[in-house]
Amino acid sequence: MHIFLSGHGGWTPSDGFTKVPARCAVHFYTHFAKLLMTDMEEKILRGKWTHAERSHGAFMTVPNMTLYGQPADWTKNAKKRLNRSVWGNDAEILAAPNEDDQINLSELFDLLTEEGPLPEDLNFHWLCCSHVSLKEAGGADIGFNASDFVHNPKYQGLSGRYRNENKKGVFKPIVGELKRRTFNR
Repeated sequence: MHIFLSGHGGWTPSDGFTKVPARCAVHFYTHFAKLLMTDMEEKILRGKWTHAERSHGAFMTVPNMTLYGQPADWTKNAKKRLNRSVWGNDAEILAAPNEDDQINLSELFDLLTEEGPLPEDLNFHWLCCSHVSLKEAGGADIGFNASDFVHNPKYQGLSGRYRNENKKGVFKPIVGELKRRTFNR
């Protein structure tokens, strides 16, 4: 069974890590400390983008990511886009019931397994950002929490698949900036 976790998402170092339960896997579609774009979520739900950047099976340790609420119409749209002919008739969207609600992976796994082992295999698809919350500023300059555009053909062939918006509102290639800082000291 495929369960798509839809909403805002992130990780704070104090949340630590959690272990994926037996008969479960978690699939992340962007790298850690990167942002998943809404149109990427749409492609995944429709079955047009199925390449996970990171997949973690049972008993593996993953960041204890937190799923935050999103506007109700976003969840409604995600449910409309879910292509059951690709993901199966039992595929589901799981989102926080209200915008102010949140649950982290360890809480979700505890709720699922509190009555014993799972009766079937569950594949969780993290359709949220993998934002990392830190108190120090400045990481954006080197691509920290940058948006991931790997799914978008419009950005193919550019110097980087990750992009941040600078203070003037113009997108800049992060990889080029990182190369300049690293190799031209």
